[in-house]
Amino acid sequence: MSQPSLYQKLVNSPMGVRMAPFILFLILTSGQGQFGDSSAFWLYLIKSVVGIGLIAWMWPRVKEMRWHFSWEAIAVGILVYVLWVGLDPYFPHLSDFG
Repeated sequence: MSQPSLYQKLVNSPMGVRMAPFILFLILTSGQGQFGDSSAFWLYLIKSVVGIGLIAWMWPRVKEMRWHFSWEAIAVGILVYVLWVGLDPYFPHLSDFG
């Protein structure tokens, strides 16, 4: 009987399939700027492409990431938008600190 590969363990683990994209994204983020000044930019591009690929890979394996239309979600989204934009004038801005 053969041992399951690391990939099989990752795919079969509910926690692993959710954590792997985030951990790899953090590792790539920690490398930004470590390979010269311009590496902050090209590593950002690589990090973004890898992140999108990992989300696409894990999407079918995570049940709660299914799109479901609901009126409650739309109402909450509108409420958050109104609060976010409506409360903005009442908070100090960076330009106020001189």
